[in-house]
Amino acid sequence: MWKRGLSIYAAYYLASARSNTEGAFGVPASGTPATEWGPADSDIRHRVAMSLYSSAIKNLAASISILTSTGAPYTMRLSNDANADGLFNDRLAGVGRNTLRSPSQWNINGSFTYSVGLSRPTAPSLPGITISSSGPGGVGAGSAEGAQAPRHRLMINVTVNNLTNRANYKGYSGIIGGPFFMKPTAVDGVRRVELSVGFVF
Repeated sequence: MWKRGLSIYAAYYLASARSNTEGAFGVPASGTPATEWGPADSDIRHRVAMSLYSSAIKNLAASISILTSTGAPYTMRLSNDANADGLFNDRLAGVGRNTLRSPSQWNINGSFTYSVGLSRPTAPSLPGITISSSGPGGVGAGSAEGAQAPRHRLMINVTVNNLTNRANYKGYSGIIGGPFFMKPTAVDGVRRVELSVGFVF
């Protein structure tokens, strides 16, 4: 954290998840769970989260968050029932579960809140404390003069999910010979803007 209300948060996550099944009703393609061990569907190895918050501009609180992660695993399969068992879950010889990986993903979100005073201050500030509508919770370190926040305030907030409108693709198909082999079948998190207004009294 620095002066002028600027703070930065960053985190890195390293994880590993393995399993031998695709769910309660999943049938092993090899006929036995013992040979099905591999990355779980939730095995996303690396994640990074970063957020920046600033209240440097009077009455305005702004935050930007950046989220990124490596790809999720999926399985390469044959398009036909090679062993004639009535299940289309066969794989090439020597190919295990979830050996393919989708591309990495990242997203940027933003939140901006502007506070408008609608009345005069009604409570004196405490020594060494400044009441400010621009910081988290409305309280921050300041001078003994004690600039005071109005009791009645109008809060205008704009939240933007996926600020850059990046297409994060998902639903990758591992069916060999299929029209979508190693291609996505869906997209996640298109840009969404939400506007809200609140009254503090």
